[in-house]
Amino acid sequence: MRYERVALRLHMLSCRGCRRMRRQLSLLRQIAKRIRAGEAPQASRMPSEGRERIQQTLKNS
Repeated sequence: MRYERVALRLHMLSCRGCRRMRRQLSLLRQIAKRIRAGEAPQASRMPSEGRERIQQTLKNS
């Protein structure tokens, strides 16, 4: 078991994709925690026309 932990840590040091995935999962956990606590997520920086275009695309797919 200890060997597996060491191997995983070494892999995380060398694998940029896994480090990025770890950061993304951490961000998702933080967002989910804020939503559960009743806090609204930050407003998107995307212009409203971009959001509307994405919403239309999702409805049409």
